[in-house]
Amino acid sequence: SLGFGYALLGTVAVRLGERLETRGLVGLAVLATVAAIGYTRLLAGAVAYPLPLLFGFATALFLPIGYAFERGRTPTAILAVVALVPSSVIAFVYPMTAVSVWSIAFVFLLFIPWITVVGLFGYPLVLVGRYLAGNRE
Repeated sequence: SLGFGYALLGTVAVRLGERLETRGLVGLAVLATVAAIGYTRLLAGAVAYPLPLLFGFATALFLPIGYAFERGRTPTAILAVVALVPSSVIAFVYPMTAVSVWSIAFVFLLFIPWITVVGLFGYPLVLVGRYLAGNRE
């Protein structure tokens, strides 16, 4: 389902990219995330959709991040959203309990792979965003 959203995002961004600004690309990221969620619900049911929602949204936001940086702007709000999404994952997966050594270790075990995988999947979208911004000039 994430591949479906990824392909949709890349295809639409390249076709409409010249007409979209940073806000439009954020909207496109939301649209691709919603499409991935729908695809996941269709195939796997209601239990599996939070992962594409959070992981897909954080990854899709790399497209407007790359676009904004190429245009010489710093997308502070978008970067803040991407930074806060792992906290949402922890809230979904690991409900609040008393803080202990094990809970802190679990948080680190969840954050490190999350950051790595989102960065690896988001990097090609940063390149597409930079490409779109570079073609406008």
